[in-house]
Amino acid sequence: MADTVLLNWLTPAYATTAAAWIEEGAATAGRRTPTVCAYVRCALGTAARPRLETECARYGSFPHYAAHFRRQGVDPSETTIRAASAIEIQERLATYAAVLDQVVVRAITPNDAIDEVLALVEAAKPSV
Repeated sequence: MADTVLLNWLTPAYATTAAAWIEEGAATAGRRTPTVCAYVRCALGTAARPRLETECARYGSFPHYAAHFRRQGVDPSETTIRAASAIEIQERLATYAAVLDQVVVRAITPNDAIDEVLALVEAAKPSV
């Protein structure tokens, strides 16, 4: 019933599992497989880590998300990208891009200052 499915808070391995379920469901319904995307939280540098940890703790406290993390067998932080460099962000995003049609980067920065967000977006920008 959808053209696109947007996944959230998952590892690349679980994205593979979810994409297979989506493909199977579409085939069973006689529909085209929708585009499969995921929302991935990314933090660049150590200054952004406290905000990322706070977001992980908050979502981990919600019963439905806690159950989602248990199904995956992971801590919420394992579904995020914490990177010290652009190269590390690119490597980690590549693991998602290998199994998804699109990856949506959720920029987690120390203060949401425009220069912080732009630095993370530049680091996450796919190389051509």
